[in-house]
Amino acid sequence: MPNDSRAEQRCRFALATPPGRGAVASILMSGEDAAQRTDRFFLAASGIPLADTPLGAIAFGHWRLADGREDVVVCRPDERSVEIHCHGGPIVASGVMATLATAGCRESTWQDWLKHEQNTLHVEAAIALAAAQTEQTAAVLLDQLHGALQAEIETILELFDAGAAQERLQRLLANARRGRRLTEPWKIVLAGRPNVGKSSLINALLGFQRVVVHDQPGTTRDVVAATAAIAGWPVVFSDTAGLRSTDDSLEAEGVAGARLQIEQADLVVWVRACGQPDHAEDNEAFRTIAADALLCVRNKSDLQRQASGGEPAPSNEHAPSDGEINTCALSGEGVAPLLEAISRRLGPFPPPGQPTPFTARQQNQLQQAAAALAANNATTAHTCLQTLLAGPISAKPHFSEE
Repeated sequence: MPNDSRAEQRCRFALATPPGRGAVASILMSGEDAAQRTDRFFLAASGIPLADTPLGAIAFGHWRLADGREDVVVCRPDERSVEIHCHGGPIVASGVMATLATAGCRESTWQDWLKHEQNTLHVEAAIALAAAQTEQTAAVLLDQLHGALQAEIETILELFDAGAAQERLQRLLANARRGRRLTEPWKIVLAGRPNVGKSSLINALLGFQRVVVHDQPGTTRDVVAATAAIAGWPVVFSDTAGLRSTDDSLEAEGVAGARLQIEQADLVVWVRACGQPDHAEDNEAFRTIAADALLCVRNKSDLQRQASGGEPAPSNEHAPSDGEINTCALSGEGVAPLLEAISRRLGPFPPPGQPTPFTARQQNQLQQAAAALAANNATTAHTCLQTLLAGPISAKPHFSEE
């Protein structure tokens, strides 16, 4: 295999389709002489070398492998790139890529390939879209892939002299918190004292038994996490150790872990049991949680009915978002209103087509640009925004977005 580092820099390839069996595997290739390198192994049925084929034309033929040949379809979207489509499955795709490696091309992941071929925002959107966990998050990220955020940043750059740039920057930053949750799930922590039914409640919220349940206080001693989706938002529920003072070193470690989870949570569902008195420790914990990041629940409403001679607990059907919600994890009572309350706290999705920052890098650059504008430093602000639009080695996209 040639060991010419300059040649490797000139030509690279990546598998664009997921690994495993499939109908078709697609390999992307890019470099100064991609077509000429392809012609070392590609024999077109027409007899015309790929390098002489018009751009955008599809060519059928055979690919010479180390131990035979394989039917392929090849296309040259532009002067620097080639798309190779072969039968799906790891053996054929690996064989084609092995021949490209012998021609001095460097293999990379599809993410790294994009970073060299697309502008920065396009790359971030493509990578985020591939990892989208729900249909709703994918729809918002697809808008950004199609240029919603890029177009807004370009508009802001044009408005510098008009004085409207700061207002539009602030509007983007207002969307950034929820935009980050398109790729980073919301962290929802169930917390409270031991034996209030946190583990049973998280199982009820998930719809399946994820957490071991036992009536002995202190059963949960480590953080147990589970992923889910609420109103289209990806979330991670965390069940934590019951908060109380203890001499048990193992339980104390679990309590410390629970407090750390509370500090890092986007939303804390504080669980207390119906019929049990409140504790001063609860009030102390509440002071560490912002009001908009706290939901209060009274679980075990069946115990309250027993204590009141069978009278039902107050209805939750129209419980306010900042009120206390009564639940019974065993029967499912109150679980739907609790999910609705959580959904209200997470908030709505961005409207279709709205520009939405979705990475920490984007948010940081926008914050720096806004701060620079506030300090009348238009040059620094302009640089920050241009950094968001930074281009790759070749700024021309090689992908069709159909």
